[in-house]
Amino acid sequence: MKKMRLFLSILLIISIATFSNTHLTNDKAQAAIYINDTTFTLEVGHYRTLRIHGTSSRARWHTSNSNVADITREGRVIAKSPGKATVTAYVAGTRIRNYVTVIKLSDTELTMKSGTTHPLSIIGTDSDITWKSSDESVVTVSDTGEITAKEPGAATIIATVDGKDLDSKVNVFDISQDSVVLEDDGILGIGHIKTLKVKGATSKVTWSSSDESVAVVTHNGRVYAKDDGTTTITASINGFKLTSEVRVLSMSPKWVSFFKGDTKKLQVYGTDSKVVWSSNNEKVATVSSDGTVTGKSPGTATIYGFVDGRKVRAKVWVLK
Repeated sequence: MKKMRLFLSILLIISIATFSNTHLTNDKAQAAIYINDTTFTLEVGHYRTLRIHGTSSRARWHTSNSNVADITREGRVIAKSPGKATVTAYVAGTRIRNYVTVIKLSDTELTMKSGTTHPLSIIGTDSDITWKSSDESVVTVSDTGEITAKEPGAATIIATVDGKDLDSKVNVFDISQDSVVLEDDGILGIGHIKTLKVKGATSKVTWSSSDESVAVVTHNGRVYAKDDGTTTITASINGFKLTSEVRVLSMSPKWVSFFKGDTKKLQVYGTDSKVVWSSNNEKVATVSSDGTVTGKSPGTATIYGFVDGRKVRAKVWVLK
């Protein structure tokens, strides 16, 4: 009986020792299984593949929000929309959590007019953001992400958050008087041609006229005057529209033939502004302040009407 008790005691001690060693070995194995970046940030559309260290076993993956971050069987995390998600790996009896923040820049490409402003923001994070511009002569950015278009050109706004850089491409253009080629304040005589240009535009410009009976515009911004009146020429760039008013003037009649002592009234169409009249040869023909021409002696003269910064004319022949 004593021998039996001694045998059982020895067997119990061996069992406890074996269990303890096995338990310690499992703890050490679990502690050795890990993933390097358990907390990280991704931009929408980007991905990161998670690597499990310490085991050759295949992991089973799960995401808490597949709308924010999805996970493939191979451990690739795909950022889908701004927000937060927890990606969990189950492997060799171990559960490892990974915390993912998905962010998005509010605008990745902008077209702006000089002098205008636009706010930028990063969606999906409350972390501090550092803003900078690649060319402050073109566009500047404040500490809060508000950008200001300066001069025509192209620049990149860079937002840095959680160690990641997000870029917004900005094209700045202008259609002020300095950058639009419109002589004589944009007032044309019938049959005249002027060219409009958008300075700083790097993408295609689409042109249109609101009244093609007054003036038409070609694909390269060349305006052809057709009849007196007013039309709006529109330049469309990346959904952004710029307008320029074009007035077309006409003198009526353009040619006058009458005898000495006769009169003929001229009129400028296409404007309500006051016309200032003059004759280049008052010995042949004079013109009054209301545009009435009087023949003085045989010959030719040119009558000018100055209005809205433009000079229109009529040819006069005084007969014997």
